[in-house]
This record gives sequence, structure tokens and C-alpha cells, in this order.
Amino acid sequence: MLSQLNIQCAADQHDKVCELKRVLSEDPINWKKFLELDEELAVLSHQDDFDCSITWILSHYPPGYVIHTLLERYHNEVFANQEQMKKVLNIGLVSSIPEVVQFICSHYPYVLSQRLDEETGDYPIHRAQKMEIASIILAADPASIGYQNNKLDLPLHCALYHQQHPDHVNLLLERGLAMHTGGDEGKGGVLVPNRNGKTPFDILKGQFQCMDLATITSPIYEADRRLWQNFVSMICVIRGVNPLQAREMNLLHAIIELDCPPQAVRLGQIMTGQTGY
Repeated sequence: MLSQLNIQCAADQHDKVCELKRVLSEDPINWKKFLELDEELAVLSHQDDFDCSITWILSHYPPGYVIHTLLERYHNEVFANQEQMKKVLNIGLVSSIPEVVQFICSHYPYVLSQRLDEETGDYPIHRAQKMEIASIILAADPASIGYQNNKLDLPLHCALYHQQHPDHVNLLLERGLAMHTGGDEGKGGVLVPNRNGKTPFDILKGQFQCMDLATITSPIYEADRRLWQNFVSMICVIRGVNPLQAREMNLLHAIIELDCPPQAVRLGQIMTGQTGY
């Protein structure tokens, strides 16, 4: 009788393994069914057998509740050591997966003040691709706004290299000012040079120089509009003006006085409706 029971259990187990493999081969994956099967099969505890790791799962864009459930179930396996933790965190950063970043910030906040690798010297905040991710990190580690990588880039430098959304840039500006990044002369990080002597404001001016002056016409392209918004925010910081009062400031005068390229002046004329200063 016991032998028959063992045979039946083995057959049931085999059927569930086959069903799991079928579920994982589908597109899209039935994540609800996956979680049901995982409760008994413990997929991530036997990932070599199932050829299914947390990185594989994250690369298939599961919904948030699936990520949260798996991290709760397998945090000992997923974060077995610091290198594995950094690997998973990096996926959460570059793919903008808030559940991963939030879980690590809540349970292992010390990793936020560690470099992700020796080659770049990036800290997690340097690789935040969206405002939501940056907000989670800064809430857990406010000092990270002033971290510099091997190139001495601040998070603000990196956000501008990748032309991040103005809301993201404004968040970094606000936190930089609050944490007094760069001291009085650094203006919250805006005027802090990296190893090549480039400040975040220099990076923005360089992006204007890459624009074809003849193509700057109305209506403005969305990418140019975002560049302009970031530009105005930085000018406000440099001038010590509340961004809400930017319209009261003579932006063209400030642009020319700050030695900005002609493309910035031209875009400023269109955006402000001014023709002179």
C-alpha cells in the first residue's frame, strides 16, 4: 500500500513538473498558475533543475505581486551573498523594477552605500533610470545623492547623460540642495565637476551644442522641451530662484550671461517669446 502511494506521489510530482515547464514556455506566462505550482515545487530552491532563476523570471516582466511573493519566499536564496544581491539589484535598477529595489532598500539598506562594481564605481543611485526608483533609494539612503563614481560623476551627472525626465532631474536637484551637495559653490551638485572637469550644467550646455541651430523651430520636439525644462531648473538653482518664479526671471539674460551656446539662446527665444534681453 505504501509503495503504491509513493508511486502515485511520484506520478503527481512528475505531472506538476511537466505542467510547470509548459507554463514557463508560454507567452505570456500564466503567473498565477506559476505561483501555485511554485508553492509545492519550490522552483527557485531548485533552479538548476528547472532552469529558472530569479534573473530569468525578472527578464520576463512578471507583475509586481509575483515579484513580491517570490522575494518573500526565497530571499535567503536570492540574496545568498552580496554579489548575488548586487546582481539582482542591478536588474531592478536598469529595468526599473520598484518591487526589487524597495525590497532591498527595506531589508538590506547597507548595500546602497556600496559600489556595484569596481570598473565603474557606480553606486545604486547612479543607475536609477526613473524618478520612482531614485525616490526609493534616496528615502532609504539620503546621503547617496552626493555619492561619486570612479569618474567622480554624481547621480545628477548620470541622469543628464541619459537625458532623464525633468521630474527625475528635479528630484535630484531638490535632494542635492537639501543635502548641501558640493557645498555653497556646488549649488546642490549643479556646479560640481567630475574627473574631466565637467559639471552637470556643462553636460546640459553640451547637449545644446549637439543640436542643429537651423532645426530649432516651433513647435518644439518633446526631447528639446525636456532639455529646456532641465535647463531652466538648473538656471533657477544657480541663480537661487524658486522654480515657480522662473517666469519672472529674464531667462535670455541668464542664458547669455552664463555663456550658454547659441542653440540655448534660440530655444529660449522660442520658449519665452522673447527676441532680446
